Amino acid sequence: MVSSKNSSKNTGPSESAKRLKSLVDKRTQELKESNKKLRKAQAELRKVREELRYIDVKKNQFMSITSHELQTPMTSIRGFSQLLNKEEVFKNTKRRKRYLKIIQGESRRLSKLVREMLDLSRIDLGTLKFHVSTFDPVELIQDIKLQMDRIAKEKGILIIVKTDKGLPEMTTDRERIKQIIMNLVSNSIKYTSKGSVTIEAKKDGDFIQFSVADTGIGIAKKEYNKIFERFYQANYSYDRTTTGAGLGLSICKEFTELMGGKIWLNSKVGEGTVFFFTTPIKFTTSKLESPIRNKSKQSKKSKKSKKRKKLKSRRSKRKR
Repeated sequence: MVSSKNSSKNTGPSESAKRLKSLVDKRTQELKESNKKLRKAQAELRKVREELRYIDVKKNQFMSITSHELQTPMTSIRGFSQLLNKEEVFKNTKRRKRYLKIIQGESRRLSKLVREMLDLSRIDLGTLKFHVSTFDPVELIQDIKLQMDRIAKEKGILIIVKTDKGLPEMTTDRERIKQIIMNLVSNSIKYTSKGSVTIEAKKDGDFIQFSVADTGIGIAKKEYNKIFERFYQANYSYDRTTTGAGLGLSICKEFTELMGGKIWLNSKVGEGTVFFFTTPIKFTTSKLESPIRNKSKQSKKSKKSKKRKKLKSRRSKRKR
């Protein structure tokens, strides 16, 4: 009897110690997991803080550039409109035509900037729509040449068109393709003082490859990765006669990628630049969503998943 009591006394504390150790180990593991989650949350918070700081910088940059770019053409339009109200100016046909030409040019510039800002806003919000139709890419390029010829001739620049024979019809958004080419041609004319701008199109598998080449000032290689960023303006220290908001090439890139293609360039300072972009011959529209909406959906899915796991855990505990 004594020996059995002693054995029970000896085993009792040992089992308690084991239970205590198991509980401590469990709590330690839970604490480690909590610390791990906390560190992960802190890292995500830092990342979000950096993104917000970056957005804030871009917002300030956007406000600064757009306010200047909007104000400049409006000031010109207002100033030359006031001059046209003067009788001596209005009666002078030569001066009147020159002032009207400036007003028309500034109006186009203002309209282009507003359109670009709206396009970028629609892309970010996921509300950009594509209108698919079937058309001849050769006819499209000829239409662009006709539209841009007058502006090119004013600078003494020749627009050349080269297309492969038997190019197939395309089924995609004609206006978006036109906008990309127009932007590239407009840029080429802007940064070319003499020579030519060449628009080419050729079939490349299931894609059409378009290119716009100029004999302009060129772009340094260090600018290649930044040239398609929003509001980025290349450092043309050797040419200070051109201005812009830095939105056109960014829009070209956004449109090209959304339509399933890609865009790139080759250039040499002092000799010229060639911009290339591809787009599928047949494009199927898909629902576009903004990064904000995607993040919101992911967050909701994550919360739902966590709730399900908690419910399962509670149910399993009740069964025990």
